[in-house]
Amino acid sequence: MRRRCGYYKKRSRRPVVLILVILLVVSFIIIEKTLSPIVDSMAEAQVHTLTTELVNETVNKLLAENPQYQDYQKLLTIERGSGGDVELMLPNTSLINQMVTEMTSKVSKQLATFDQTLEIPAGSITGSKIFASFGPNIPIKTTSLGYVNVKITDDFIAAGVNQTRHRIWLNITSEILVSVPFISDKISVETTVLLTEGIIVGPVPDTYVDIG
Repeated sequence: MRRRCGYYKKRSRRPVVLILVILLVVSFIIIEKTLSPIVDSMAEAQVHTLTTELVNETVNKLLAENPQYQDYQKLLTIERGSGGDVELMLPNTSLINQMVTEMTSKVSKQLATFDQTLEIPAGSITGSKIFASFGPNIPIKTTSLGYVNVKITDDFIAAGVNQTRHRIWLNITSEILVSVPFISDKISVETTVLLTEGIIVGPVPDTYVDIG
């Protein structure tokens, strides 16, 4: 009889354990649904800031070492007519390709060192300024995915009477993998840097090859 009672007593605990497991799973699902978007948003903002700073630092260093990359007259071949108006604008594709290749290499190498673990206080996910620095730290694992895309773009904007400002931009897009509790996501960080600009006096030339 004692053995039988002990057997039934042991069997009676199984539903309790099952209920506890179900409650634990449900709790994790609720936490994931509630906190994941907040944590992911904060992690993305922090990683975006750090990545932008790293890219800007790399770009500025490379441009300082290669001033020709910011020389408007070297990036473009400009031909003028007898009246002095610009008639033809052609990009210096050789110099531009050299810049893009070197920029891609430099930024990729710097982002390879970006693999690190950041932390944000758990209290910051409440949105309260008072409790922002309280609670245990939530680890944020960042990993560079090795994708870097460098592109040269330009635009024309009015700069006054019969004048047009021509701006040349450097656009760098990189991808970072962010891993936080409950979620792992890939974010794209775009950095835009003004390379150089020039003023065109008179009408914008009819013949122009896109610098991009």
